[in-house]
Amino acid sequence: GIDKDIITYIDAGYIAEEEGCAAVTLHARFLKQMYSGYADWSKIKDLKSRLTIKVIGNGDVKTSEDAKRMFEETGADAVAIGRGALGRPWIFYQIASDLGFTNKKIEYPKTFDEIVKLIFEHANLLIDYLEDETLAVKNLRKFLIWYFKGQPVGKQFRSKLVKVKTVKELEKLLAK
Repeated sequence: GIDKDIITYIDAGYIAEEEGCAAVTLHARFLKQMYSGYADWSKIKDLKSRLTIKVIGNGDVKTSEDAKRMFEETGADAVAIGRGALGRPWIFYQIASDLGFTNKKIEYPKTFDEIVKLIFEHANLLIDYLEDETLAVKNLRKFLIWYFKGQPVGKQFRSKLVKVKTVKELEKLLAK
């Protein structure tokens, strides 16, 4: 809902179920919270107890442990991941692997060099898709900060990252 006084998830869930939806996703945070505070997973559990269709939980899932805890605490049928995937596109497969939804274990980037390799893969995929390097790099810039979250790279480096215009510029910056 909008805030604690305007709660809409229950009515919206019933409407979705009555109209034939197979599932609903509940981001258990009020609109007014935006990105602050914490998601209230009890709302996911509540909605799950009321509906016969699948309920997908969303909010504050950044690790496999978070996903596991959400399943356990809410009874959700699935977990949706939003900001937790920013700069970590491997998180979906990592969670699936860690929670036993797949037998294949994956190696995900842990070092600076492994992250850099992934960034160039991301850049090349964007260039192939958009067929325009300038547009691709401009699109990539919004993810570069996230890729280096938790890495000791410094504010000056981060400010340069968001200004690169070409893959060559990015290569030079990352080589330093």
